[in-house]
Amino acid sequence: MTDTCVIRCQTASGKSLDELSKLIALRVERLKELSKDAVIATAIDVLVSLRADTLVAEPGKSVDPPRRITPRGDLFISFRGKIPCLRVGSMHGPRYSGGGSFFFAGKGAKASELKVFQIVSRHERINPYFVAAHDVSEALQFEGSRIRTRVEKKGTLAKTALGVAMAKISTRNDGSSSKIAQILGSKLSHVTVSGDGFGEGSFGLSYSSELDYGIAALKSGEGGVDAAMQRAANKIAGQITHAAHQAGDFEHDIKTPFPDVRRRR
Repeated sequence: MTDTCVIRCQTASGKSLDELSKLIALRVERLKELSKDAVIATAIDVLVSLRADTLVAEPGKSVDPPRRITPRGDLFISFRGKIPCLRVGSMHGPRYSGGGSFFFAGKGAKASELKVFQIVSRHERINPYFVAAHDVSEALQFEGSRIRTRVEKKGTLAKTALGVAMAKISTRNDGSSSKIAQILGSKLSHVTVSGDGFGEGSFGLSYSSELDYGIAALKSGEGGVDAAMQRAANKIAGQITHAAHQAGDFEHDIKTPFPDVRRRR
């Protein structure tokens, strides 16, 4: 059992964290729960709220243009046997060694008819690459098709990462997303548990995500994290009050700490 609880989160206000901390400790006291169970249940409530607030990229919709597309007149298409490569200065010059994958925008065209373009994707995790195309328009179409393919495979990644975290914390599982998104979500979601919460012992739970656009994927933006904490606090207040009423105690109601925040369905 515990009479104190400390929560740290850079994207939630001090008031939200203080209220939620107090209510978790009060939940342990009033509902006779282990601190471990109270913390885990609260963490899942926060993640459920964040997951419901997370956008999913939809395949087939228009896509944003790349951050930069640069004609590379200094590079030429050549071959090493049957393997295509890029050379500097001419088709017979030294091989380009600057790094970056190389693709053809279409099939059947002669290498001498194509130009080389370097594309810097809008997605930070995608390395710059080269594409051989007739013109800029064809190169952009190729990047668009790559984006749509990524969306089909990974468009649920932000939502899945939170579902994976819930599964790691408890025994729940998220089977609604693509296999690739689940694998990546598992790698991006990190949960650390310390202590057991029994007796006077302490219990710690830490969740972190390496997904660089997790906050941006929230419909509510950065304020969505704060709201998720507030909803969790409201839920605990309601649970304690409900339990008191069930026991015939109508004198120790817990006031809803954030009445302006609606519970997300």
